[in-house]
Amino acid sequence: MNCGSLPKPTMMVQTKHGTQHLKDVVLDMNNWRAGVTVALVSVPLSISLGIASGTTPMRGVACAIFGGACAGIFGASDYNVVGPAGALSGMLMSYVAQWGEDVLPWISIFSSVIIAMFWLLRLDTYMLLMPTSVFEGFTVAVAIIIGLNQINFACGLVPTEKHKLFVMNIYASITELGST
Repeated sequence: MNCGSLPKPTMMVQTKHGTQHLKDVVLDMNNWRAGVTVALVSVPLSISLGIASGTTPMRGVACAIFGGACAGIFGASDYNVVGPAGALSGMLMSYVAQWGEDVLPWISIFSSVIIAMFWLLRLDTYMLLMPTSVFEGFTVAVAIIIGLNQINFACGLVPTEKHKLFVMNIYASITELGST
């Protein structure tokens, strides 16, 4: 009786071209061109988002490498671009200001657990019901937050301290701008 046997490991993977051997996928020049292009865009973006989050540039690069590896191992979509999330930089900066940059790996782990629970409970399918206006509003709000967080860099200001509240950081920047 063979109840619950595991599938045998294979070197075949499912791609948009059908089932292919892993070696053929790895040696495909189109995959290499796409990977190099994404890396050339992702590395400077990761560095800048690491700085915008209030940490070091290397933390941003490490997050991009780890995120890309996880997406490559667990994800499979021709239409999904995985990279650093600029939307999170403002929120992460408040956590770094409050608890220090050592909290970032813990945030990542807890976020992963929450996403896994949503997937296990099959709640991810309800995301398709989200109206487009919610995504557009979110994108505009993120652009405003990122733009306002760059006042110090654009004007050459050095803030005296980082606040955990976004509004307080903006107020301190504008106050500092007025005194110069």
